[in-house]
Amino acid sequence: MTASRLTLSYQRAMQTLLEKLAGLNSPAVFGITLGCVMVLGLIDYATGHDYAFSIFYVFPVALAVWFINAKAGILLSLFSVVVWDVSNRLAGEEQFPNPFIAYWNTATRFGFFIIITTLLTRLRQALEHERVLSRTDYLSGVLNSRAFYALAAAEIERQQRHLHPFSLAYIDLD
Repeated sequence: MTASRLTLSYQRAMQTLLEKLAGLNSPAVFGITLGCVMVLGLIDYATGHDYAFSIFYVFPVALAVWFINAKAGILLSLFSVVVWDVSNRLAGEEQFPNPFIAYWNTATRFGFFIIITTLLTRLRQALEHERVLSRTDYLSGVLNSRAFYALAAAEIERQQRHLHPFSLAYIDLD
């Protein structure tokens, strides 16, 4: 299999996963992300404190922010930091000469997750704002042709799925 085919199959798999997550309700997504953090904590514990898994904790935090909201991302960030800290201590994290260093490291990790949460929240808000602007007329606020075609495609899909009659009437205002 060529590299481009692998990349394409990876993209399809990720798209399918994200579509399935988007279809779930918030408690289900939060449960999945909590489970991911717990699995990461177990992996962190099993591999010992020598290996850093910080980048992998970002994935469940990002899912919580994107598919639920910023508060869920902050809660999961706090949970991730606690799991990370506990797993490292249980795995025998080396003792620092100053106990303040362990707290500093934990606070730094939490700050890192909060920055990711803030950036993703703002990105999602900007994308939503752009989506609204792309589907409405600037002056009147009425849906434009792009929104019409998107809604029509969704209705045609629903009609084909349920095999119900379908009628269409529209007025074009200039």
